[in-house]
Amino acid sequence: MPSSKYFIVVTLFIAATAAAYWWNSDKQKAINAFTTVLVIACPCALALSAPFTHGNILRILGKKKIYLRNRNVIENLADINTIVFDKTGTLTQAHTALIKFEGAPLTEYQQSCVYSLVQIHHPLSRLLKVI
Repeated sequence: MPSSKYFIVVTLFIAATAAAYWWNSDKQKAINAFTTVLVIACPCALALSAPFTHGNILRILGKKKIYLRNRNVIENLADINTIVFDKTGTLTQAHTALIKFEGAPLTEYQQSCVYSLVQIHHPLSRLLKVI
């Protein structure tokens, strides 16, 4: 039997032993111990640890009612230098906002110019597109 087969068998045995040790007292810790042994023993541990870490972070943030668009946002969190609070409710309660245009009617060309400037992802901008 090649040595790589021994490595796999021994690694699985150590992981199973670690899980069995914790199973009766804390099942979550048992699962963490099992996966930790596999991730550390793997030559590509970094490639495996990133998805585990990202998934765990998304789960923890979700429990605190903080939802991120996708896992790539986690990487960008380190670059944050400003936090904006939506005190007015512009982003969270845009459905209750009313937008009314006052002035001379816009030509079709002027409307297309305004629409080209509207940010489609901003809630109030979407309301402006409806006007």
